[in-house]
Amino acid sequence: MKKSIAILLLVLSNILLVPMLKANAVEELLISAPTNRLMNGKFIDESLGEQLKPAGKLGQIFLLTPKAKIVFLVDMSTLEEIVDMSDGYTLNNEVAGINNMVAKNWLDRFRQVSNSNNSVSISYGNPSKEWIEKLFKDENEYYQSVNKIRLEEFLGKSVKLNSLPNEKQMQLPKEAITSFVSADTQLRILSSIVNPKELAAQRLRLAQLLNPGIDAKNIPIFYADFNKSMSEVRNKLRVASTKFTVTNEKQKLPITLVNGFESDVKLKMVAKPTNLKVGTRSVGEIELPANSKKQVLLPIDVFASGTSALQVQLTDLDGKAIGYPVYISLNLTVISTTTTWLTSIAALLLLIGVITQSVRRFKSNKGEELPAPKSLVAKGKGISRG
Repeated sequence: MKKSIAILLLVLSNILLVPMLKANAVEELLISAPTNRLMNGKFIDESLGEQLKPAGKLGQIFLLTPKAKIVFLVDMSTLEEIVDMSDGYTLNNEVAGINNMVAKNWLDRFRQVSNSNNSVSISYGNPSKEWIEKLFKDENEYYQSVNKIRLEEFLGKSVKLNSLPNEKQMQLPKEAITSFVSADTQLRILSSIVNPKELAAQRLRLAQLLNPGIDAKNIPIFYADFNKSMSEVRNKLRVASTKFTVTNEKQKLPITLVNGFESDVKLKMVAKPTNLKVGTRSVGEIELPANSKKQVLLPIDVFASGTSALQVQLTDLDGKAIGYPVYISLNLTVISTTTTWLTSIAALLLLIGVITQSVRRFKSNKGEELPAPKSLVAKGKGISRG
């Protein structure tokens, strides 16, 4: 009997304890969604706005009670897009967005229920652990630190960092992998010569595009948009395309270099001829002020007339290529000194030959005797005999 009572009390205590534990448990709420915005600030559709409504994934914050124990795991890339949406926004088809007030109400509610004590920073863009480790392992710390700094600025106080990665899987096309690796390489090189802040949008975009939650139908749109943005970055440091007509055997070509960054840069320029009609010489280190154009004189040597071209590539001081190479067309109308001498000597020899032949003919004609006519000889004989 006592044993039965003890078992009953144990069961009752467990039943009563479970709600108490749940009441004291801390729930984690992920504030993160796949990017919905292009690099130019336009949104591709209204899906983010739908998620912010009370029935949406991010709208759960409207259901929280004052006594709820919540920890918000915050992805600042999502929070930034919501802030942008709340000020009014445009869709990619140039139609005005309709969820700006939804975004504003969501932000008001988030500010009510969040603070530095219950908000934890995660990695910017909430990217896939698998692909971060394969492609940009060295950038992972950067994604985490940027997210933490921006969340602290938003809340006005320091926050903790949750370094737990996104374990969800995602498929990446081969062309996307190639594009991302090439972009990362170029951004690393540029970061060594310009202020890294000028490249932050593209570096962080890589993390956003590795979020496993991106809808498959939107992937081509985001990839094309990112590649366009990277082309614009590459073209900020460039060689102006042009063509020259070269009339001297040795000449210095005025090559125009463009710096579209807000930073002064130091770099080098490498020029390679496409054939053996032209040779080039090095220029040395070049300094380009911020937002400027500058002409650099490139010494060349011309060995033969005709057409040629130069492949001109900007590099950092270690010789790593920056941006795209440019081909400069050359029209070579130069007669080299050697050719001039050979032509002159040939003409002189020809003239000497003509003069010699003329002299010989003159001498030959002067020394030749003409015979007397037969009629005159006969008549002369007759007269003499009479």
